[in-house]
Amino acid sequence: MAELAGQAKAIVVPEMNLGQMILEVERVTQRVCPIEGIGRVDGEPITPAQIVAKVKEAL
Repeated sequence: MAELAGQAKAIVVPEMNLGQMILEVERVTQRVCPIEGIGRVDGEPITPAQIVAKVKEAL
């Protein structure tokens, strides 16, 4: 993942929790590119449209 992060414009991390995974992504990639999180904790799934919107926002 660290190798790929150097080639990415941004990384979007969708997760159904309080943000534990984004912390690991930041640690592993050493923040060589912007990292954006999208999360929910209300039991409803993150929709594909929400992910696409976050990707467009991150770029």
